[in-house]
Amino acid sequence: MSGLADKLFNRMAAYGSSHPIRGVSKINIHIRKATISDIDILIKLRFDLLSALYGNLTKDEEILIREQLATYFINHINYDLIAILAEIDNNIASTAVTIR
Repeated sequence: MSGLADKLFNRMAAYGSSHPIRGVSKINIHIRKATISDIDILIKLRFDLLSALYGNLTKDEEILIREQLATYFINHINYDLIAILAEIDNNIASTAVTIR
């Protein structure tokens, strides 16, 4: 990771685990870098975004996009693409992606 990415990741990790949220007594947020084993969830989250932006995709569009995303993530994750995941109770609550 670049120096800036390291600083951002460390700040997010520290902030996420201790920041109080009004009305919630305690929440345990785990911030981590995504790995190859997270590709399925990254693809699912991308489909959630595409559905929200463009509505339902055709089956052919889904197949094509899924194949392209899988290839892209396999070739780029933790090389020139860094994805940060926020987990609450072992469920992905949020993600952030940056490309170097």
